[in-house]
Amino acid sequence: MKTIALELRQPAGFCLAYLITFIIGMGLTYPAECRRWRWVKIPFSLFMVHANLVGMSIPLQAGQLNPGNFMAAGAYTIGAGVLAVLWAPNLCHFVSLFINFLIDNSSDLPCREINLRPVYRAIAKDEYREALSMVEDEIKKGYSFEALVLATKLYYHFGKRGRAAAMLKCILSNKNTTDAQKETARQMMKELYA
Repeated sequence: MKTIALELRQPAGFCLAYLITFIIGMGLTYPAECRRWRWVKIPFSLFMVHANLVGMSIPLQAGQLNPGNFMAAGAYTIGAGVLAVLWAPNLCHFVSLFINFLIDNSSDLPCREINLRPVYRAIAKDEYREALSMVEDEIKKGYSFEALVLATKLYYHFGKRGRAAAMLKCILSNKNTTDAQKETARQMMKELYA
């Protein structure tokens, strides 16, 4: 530990620690969902790493009860805790992706990969007509359960129950639809005419 601390207290060691912190920060904020506060988290992380590197200059002496030991150990613990709280949402994102991959590896389904993020953004901005136009374009490209359900909800929002029912019938008649998806479509059909 002491040799690592001595090497890291050199200017080259500081630069290496900063570079590694920056690369890890960029990696943790690479997905679009994780980019919120990116340029606050990374500089703050660099500051915390710098503070901990400077804190390594206070020697930890095992077995001695003096204020210096408590301050140094407290600085390391607080620094690590702050970084853990700061990066917890990003780390949880990657852990959830991994768990999702283990649980729901549905790569055997012949459905295509689609990106409905712009549609959801339009809905969040209350731009329902634009969202409907985008989801209709996705449906024209090929079958997608999520796109059909979204189109159903948008058609219902505009009072077009016939078009909404047509989307649900498309889900029910498609051979790639799973039993759970068919049950969801049946439930939506009941709610449509309730």
